[in-house]
Amino acid sequence: MDLEEKIQRHLPLYLNPEDRGALFEELKSFPDNIDQRIYTNNSDIFENNLLQGDGVDNQKLIFLPDTTIKEKRVFIISNTCDIDLSNPRIQSPKVIYCPIIKFSAYKNLVESSGFFNNPESIQDHLTAIRKQRITSMFYLPSHGDLDESIALLDSLNHCRLDEDCLANMIGNRVFSLGNYGFYLFLVKLSIHLNRIEEGINRG
Repeated sequence: MDLEEKIQRHLPLYLNPEDRGALFEELKSFPDNIDQRIYTNNSDIFENNLLQGDGVDNQKLIFLPDTTIKEKRVFIISNTCDIDLSNPRIQSPKVIYCPIIKFSAYKNLVESSGFFNNPESIQDHLTAIRKQRITSMFYLPSHGDLDESIALLDSLNHCRLDEDCLANMIGNRVFSLGNYGFYLFLVKLSIHLNRIEEGINRG
C-alpha cells in the first residue's frame, strides 16, 4: 500500500466528501505547507465548546519541582468529548494542557545551551521543529496574535474543569486548529505518547 492509500484509509469519516478531499490534498503536501492552513477561521461556531488543540491564554502552569504557579498560554491536550460538561460522569472532569512558548525564546535557549557544535546543526534542529519532526513538540506557525510558537507535549499540566473555568478558557481562546492542523496534532500526539515499536521486551 502506498502513502496516498494509507492517508486515505485514515481520514476522519465524519467529514463530508468536500472536506475530506481538501484535507487529503493538504496532507499530500506535508511538510511544506505548515502555515496558516493548520488553523480554522471559523472558531466562532465553537463559541460554547473548548476543543482539543485550542490555544488559550492566561492559564495556570506549574513546572515541578518548582512550585511557583505561573499564568501562561497553553495548548489543550484533552479530547473534546472529555471536556464537554454536558457529558455525565462520576468524577469532576479535568482538562489536560501543555505550555506554549515562543519559537524565538526556544531558539535563544538552543543557541546558548552549547548542545550543538555549529550553527548548521542549530539550524537543522530548528528546521526539524518547523517540519513537525520533533515528537515532543507541536510547531505552531504565527497566526493573528500568536507569534511563531511551540507546544511542549512533554510538559503536561491539568486543572479541574467547571463552568467558570470553561468560560474563562473559551473567553481566552487564541486559536483553534482546522481539520488539517488537528489531524497533524493527533498524529504527533500518538507518536509522542504511543509507540508500539518501542523495542523493549517486557517479558
